[in-house]
Amino acid sequence: MNLSNSIPLADSTEPEVRVNLECWSPKQLAFFRKVKPKLVALGIKVTEEKEFRPLRYNNEMFPEYMVCDEGFIWDITRNAKIAFSYPDKSRPSPYTRASVRKPSGGRTTMLVHIAVCDSWNRSTLPVPEGVTQEEWNNCPESIKNFCRFGFQVNHIDHDQHNHHPRNLEYTTAKENQKAYQEHRVRNL
Repeated sequence: MNLSNSIPLADSTEPEVRVNLECWSPKQLAFFRKVKPKLVALGIKVTEEKEFRPLRYNNEMFPEYMVCDEGFIWDITRNAKIAFSYPDKSRPSPYTRASVRKPSGGRTTMLVHIAVCDSWNRSTLPVPEGVTQEEWNNCPESIKNFCRFGFQVNHIDHDQHNHHPRNLEYTTAKENQKAYQEHRVRNL
């Protein structure tokens, strides 16, 4: 299996292997996780490359920002990770927030889990009740954008600080509440 090309770093003699795990099968990932400690023991630096997508939040694009596949937001103009604001007793919402510049000027505060899901999982919007898959596939993007507001973003593992795209999914309010209640009952 070809992990990637070995690339010597410009300022180091230590070889480096860069890998992008997004396109790997579960079997390849399992193999990599077994081999990685052996590579590190041999003095080979292993870097798992991150993938970024443009920031989208509630149907608005924020061209100065990107969202990483690990769930953090990157400010392109400052070349820095955005600091998140975590919940405290003064705020009723348990969700992590980020403050970003609006394209039209000023600032806005966004819920991080919605920004990550909108940026990474947009193509996974559920087909609304009463609409066939074929009708949904042929539906204009403007209608899908409108329908987006009928869905909530659910944390699959119920950890409100886990913003990884694979941990987020669009659900109806009813499905989201049901998942929360089932989780709460299991953890009593």
